[in-house]
Amino acid sequence: MTATEQSTIDQLPSGHRASGPPDHHASTLRVVLWSTKGAGLHYGGPGTSAFRLYTAGQQAYPDAVRLTLVHAYPTQTRQALFHEEYELPTFGTRLGQLRFIRAGKRWVREHIKNYDVMHALSGYHIALAPALTAERMGVPACVKPLTHNADFRVKGTLHHRLFRSAERRREALNGLSAVICISRSIVDECLGFGVDPERVAWIPNGCDTERFRPVDADGRRAAREALALPDRPTLLISGTILHRKRADLVIGAIDLLKQRGIDAQAVLLGPESDAEYCKGLRAQVAAADIGDLVHFVGFHEDPAPFYAAADLFCLPSHAEGMPNAMLEAMACGVPSIGTRISGITDLITDGVTGRFVDFDAADIADAAAGYLQNNETWQAASAACRTLIETDYSATATFQRHLHLFRNMMTGKPAADAGMKFDA
Repeated sequence: MTATEQSTIDQLPSGHRASGPPDHHASTLRVVLWSTKGAGLHYGGPGTSAFRLYTAGQQAYPDAVRLTLVHAYPTQTRQALFHEEYELPTFGTRLGQLRFIRAGKRWVREHIKNYDVMHALSGYHIALAPALTAERMGVPACVKPLTHNADFRVKGTLHHRLFRSAERRREALNGLSAVICISRSIVDECLGFGVDPERVAWIPNGCDTERFRPVDADGRRAAREALALPDRPTLLISGTILHRKRADLVIGAIDLLKQRGIDAQAVLLGPESDAEYCKGLRAQVAAADIGDLVHFVGFHEDPAPFYAAADLFCLPSHAEGMPNAMLEAMACGVPSIGTRISGITDLITDGVTGRFVDFDAADIADAAAGYLQNNETWQAASAACRTLIETDYSATATFQRHLHLFRNMMTGKPAADAGMKFDA
């Protein structure tokens, strides 16, 4: 563990710290990680976030946790991080989900007494129902909602009206020992529909501040050369390429910057899960004749070289929980441009660590130009980004918060005491 990470743990600012450090000399915690889509560096999302969290924790505190993974991901690869791995039947349809829930509850009834805590990723029934079963078996459980206004959103479909699925999930949360909220917006959401405040722990995703580090101008040029990218100012959008994240607006901003005589390019890093949307993006690039300025690079297990190559990070998304890619970009000193949504509003202080924009390509172009044409402004934002992540969002500090939470769950203390605190 680095001196910076230790300082992060011991000296978190008064408005953003856990109430006390966990006891790392206590016995090893036996934790079940319930992640239906697996956990590793293979696809991104909550499973990858959890994998990185526990990997950082294991490096800092090798004996703190003995981790077991339960999943339904057929291509999950064996990971040394996990003491045991259990694969349950995969699902895709509503009927498949019901079968999975039955199998999951059966697994809990048969195995959960061998563990101390259950950590479930998702607020949907596929995680919530097994977690409630664990509670009934006497083992404390927590769930981590993934996206603001999604896991518990009331939908108008006939199925949801008849079965009150979202309402039942909301009501069930008070049957758990804790709800891990990764953004202030999700905290407010849970409190808004009646979750006991003592059960709500605000613990954002963390970032490996050793792996993700800033580089200087020469380092950015070298990174672009190594990635076979042209050496010009670079806007990066990272994550699954789908409509919700609005890469089309970033492409539009590149076109506008070109028209203004500002040399810049966009890199789209991530798997193309929405084929029709990505087809439209390529048509947009062709119509604007900016094929030399927009680069589709696909999925890369290690995104760090792309952050090193970037001058700005863009995420004009419609919905997030806590965007890991923005955390990583900021840890690399890359100022961010994003919309006012869950997670992003925790990370961006407008004019300090980045800029807020509307769902508008011209707005993004204006924000980008403000940084690309003023190096002093860019340098100040870059330093502020790095400081923010080191102070409040390091992976080691986040792991400590989880350990504190798990100990509180086991001893009946308030989950909220383990999380970040709101500024007065």
